[in-house]
Amino acid sequence: MSYLNFVMILFIATSALKEYPALSFMSSRYWLVILFVLSFASLLVLGYIDIKFFGAYQKEIEVMSRINPVQQKLFRNQEEILRRLERIEKQKD
Repeated sequence: MSYLNFVMILFIATSALKEYPALSFMSSRYWLVILFVLSFASLLVLGYIDIKFFGAYQKEIEVMSRINPVQQKLFRNQEEILRRLERIEKQKD
């Protein structure tokens, strides 16, 4: 639904902008496609910058995994397995 809303906003924006004499070159519908591609490319670039430099996605995943009860159970099981392995290694020595 949000994609449809975004395309409608682009359509309305290009339709409204072509009424101005300075922007008469936008009279064709190709600008709709060009603006869509440019906005998609800019979203990809901003997403890449966000992931690489700010690490917001990794932090969000870490927070969500601590809230998720299934992930909590997996973490507890992992910790229990690690404790058992340490005990087994100590018994061998």
